[in-house]
Amino acid sequence: MSNLGSWIWYLAQCVIAALVIRAIINVFKTFSLRDGEPFDSKKYKDRDSYNAVKAMSWCKTFRGSYVGFSKEHWFFRDYWLGGLIGLAELIIYPFLLSKGKWQIIGGWIAIKTVPQWSVWIRSRSTFNRFLLANIIVLAVSYVWLRHYV
Repeated sequence: MSNLGSWIWYLAQCVIAALVIRAIINVFKTFSLRDGEPFDSKKYKDRDSYNAVKAMSWCKTFRGSYVGFSKEHWFFRDYWLGGLIGLAELIIYPFLLSKGKWQIIGGWIAIKTVPQWSVWIRSRSTFNRFLLANIIVLAVSYVWLRHYV
C-alpha cells in the first residue's frame, strides 16, 4: 500500500470488519446474558441484574451489549475496549503475517489469555467467545494479507 487512498480504504475496511466481528461476538454474549451465565445467583446484586436482563427483549439485550456503555447495567459495560483491541489487531496482523512473525501474534494472544484464566474457569462460553473472536480476526487478517499486503 503506497498511496494515502489505499491506506484509508484499508483502515475503513478494518473498522467495518471490527464492527461486524463485535456484532457476531455480541450475539453469543446476548445468549449468555439471557441464560444468566455471568451472574452469581447467591449475590443479591446479580439476582437483580439477571432479572433485569430477563425483563428485556433479546434485541434490547443485544443492543445494550453491543453499545458497551450503560449507567444502569454493569453487565453491558465493556467500553469497547475489546473492539478497539480487535481493530488494532486487524490493522497490524496482516503486516506481521507478511513478515512471518507468527511468534509475536502467538505471544500477544497468550498475553491476552493469561490474566483472564480465572474468569474462564467459571465461564466457558466467555472463553469460547474469546477464541472465536481471535479466530475471526486471524482469518480476516489472512484475507487482508492476500488482498492488501
